[in-house]
Amino acid sequence: IKQVFENTTPKYFKNQALTESVETINKGRQDIVETLTGGDNPVVAAMFSAILDKDTCELCYWCDGRIIDIENPEFYELTPGLRGACRCWWIYLLESMDPRNRPITWERPPQDLIDKYNTN
Repeated sequence: IKQVFENTTPKYFKNQALTESVETINKGRQDIVETLTGGDNPVVAAMFSAILDKDTCELCYWCDGRIIDIENPEFYELTPGLRGACRCWWIYLLESMDPRNRPITWERPPQDLIDKYNTN
């Protein structure tokens, strides 16, 4: 039991710290969106950015690089941090950016991936 505890406890706390950190970062970034949407150069879209490695879930792989209009309800429903230890976030795109450089590429992820990984 001691060996199992010593082997699993550090990994658990590391994952918990990562999850809390990403959730806090994403909450702060969401506050910025709410602040900037009424300004002179509002946030108009966001690109899902996933850390692509062995710990990335299929849903985050699927969403990675896709751009969504922030008026789309899925922007709030499928926000990064969908599962424990998720390290993904939105990269916000401002109105002043050339729209040709930020076409909306968002498609709703397959429902089976949402059901499997979305914990919101």
